[in-house]
Amino acid sequence: MAYSMDLRQRVVASAGSSESITSVAERFSVVHATVRNWIHRDHRGQLPPGMPGPKGSVKITTADEQLLRQTVTAQPGITAK
Repeated sequence: MAYSMDLRQRVVASAGSSESITSVAERFSVVHATVRNWIHRDHRGQLPPGMPGPKGSVKITTADEQLLRQTVTAQPGITAK
């Protein structure tokens, strides 16, 4: 579940004041690490949530391809789960 930008901004603003990360986390019902991560993301200009799912393409290595071909040759009716 992605948190709203409004919540993220309020949490970061509260953490930017003299309030501790722990008290901010308790007040907004988020985990301490989430507050810390949002602060770091905000400093990098990346506060909005990222896109869910894989972050890059997955490539089959030559060794993986050879193993796959051997397995299919040995068991022609095999299927992926």
